[in-house]
Amino acid sequence: MQVVFWLDDTDSDGRNPITTNLVTDWGSRAVVSQPHLGLAVRWQFWIHVELFPAHRSFPGVALEELKRAFNLGLCDSIATFNSTFFFESDSSTRLAQCLDRIIVDDTGEMPGSAFKSMVGNGEGAFVTARLLAILYHDRFLNFWGERGARLIPTESALDFATPARSWIFKLVSPLCFFMPFVYMQEFDQLYVDRTVNYRQWRIFIEGLKKDWENSITPATLLIATNIGFLSIGSIDGNGTTKNSTAQIMSYISTILAAFIYICCQILQQPHRHHLHVRAIDALGYINRRADRLLGLESMAIAFSIPTALFLWSMITFLAAMMVVFFDKAPLGTRITLGVLLGLMLLVLVLLLYLDSDSSFPGAFNILGLAKEICSKVAPGWKALSLHFNKSNASAEDQQRNNTTDVPRFPTDQAV
Repeated sequence: MQVVFWLDDTDSDGRNPITTNLVTDWGSRAVVSQPHLGLAVRWQFWIHVELFPAHRSFPGVALEELKRAFNLGLCDSIATFNSTFFFESDSSTRLAQCLDRIIVDDTGEMPGSAFKSMVGNGEGAFVTARLLAILYHDRFLNFWGERGARLIPTESALDFATPARSWIFKLVSPLCFFMPFVYMQEFDQLYVDRTVNYRQWRIFIEGLKKDWENSITPATLLIATNIGFLSIGSIDGNGTTKNSTAQIMSYISTILAAFIYICCQILQQPHRHHLHVRAIDALGYINRRADRLLGLESMAIAFSIPTALFLWSMITFLAAMMVVFFDKAPLGTRITLGVLLGLMLLVLVLLLYLDSDSSFPGAFNILGLAKEICSKVAPGWKALSLHFNKSNASAEDQQRNNTTDVPRFPTDQAV
């Protein structure tokens, strides 16, 4: 029999939610009912059995419960992408096969129970206890069996207000081609209710590393192209010390492309073994960075740096080429290149429009972002102007009061 009890007095009459630091590894969680608290107690109980698996008989009903949970989770993982089950379908299949190999002794019985039990099977008890601890911990975090339970991992079950984006983030994002907004959307789906969904986190890191690796090869080609571009005699000034505009732009493009290597190596360092990272490690990684300057916004900006450097490197190289193409070119050549460049820009704008998402400020929301910034800055600027006007008026009044008018007395008086 498992009973929830406390050594100290607690407000557990059901009228108020119970809050305790005992049931999670990171901070406190709201416990909404006694059955919900019982999930946390069972989680800790099976952790104890996992640490000491050979000193007790093990109920076979627990193994049956675990098998039913895995069948349900496997079906949910295959049928939907946003499953709250803690294992992927492939991992669930392998673990289910492992559970089928556990031998249950038919002769042993738990005291006062008619269920079969495993006697002297420490290995089976260890495997089952570990998976049951994960099961009950996951159910506790998702408010399993409670009103308002979390149905998908990206859904918030708690009343946490979403913080507004900072002005630094909004100003830096256009320089990074709004990639930080994309990553912040990913973080909002990964880091829900101060909890990290490991499946979504691993998919996110795999895609992120693939993006960084894909940025290295084009950067290499861009550096080689810039070196070949600078080797042209008309570009390097035929050995003169004066650098042309195209040469300077190509230098900038080369430097930006070279820094992509450095940034990718730094960003990939914490995620070299992401396939073997536990959910608690992923949560610790996010929590440590959430407490720093700008919180998760700084992570989104950092993850966007390789892509931003590559795009700016391409833009500066294109600008260098345009300087060469339009410099001392005939009028017909300039018109042809100008029309072609205009058409390419039109195609680019059309692609951005078709691919734009209203959920984050894209290229077509820059005007709205500027208006929002002006609407926030205008009251402060107006208040500052009024403050200076009042200060100037006060200074003038003070100067006027300190100035004494000289009385005019008649110099000649009739006696």
